[in-house]
Amino acid sequence: MFRKHLFPIPSRVDFVTAWTVHVGIVILKCAVEIDWRDTEFGLAA
Repeated sequence: MFRKHLFPIPSRVDFVTAWTVHVGIVILKCAVEIDWRDTEFGLAA
C-alpha cells in the first residue's frame, strides 16, 4: 500500500520502462566502477 502510494504507476508499460531504465543505470554504475578499478590497478602497476 505504501509502495503503491509512493510510486503511482499508470500502466504496465510505464512500469517496464522505469524498471529497464533502473536496471540499465545499475549495470552502468557497475561497469564504471569496474573500469575505474582496472584503471587504478593499471596505474599502480
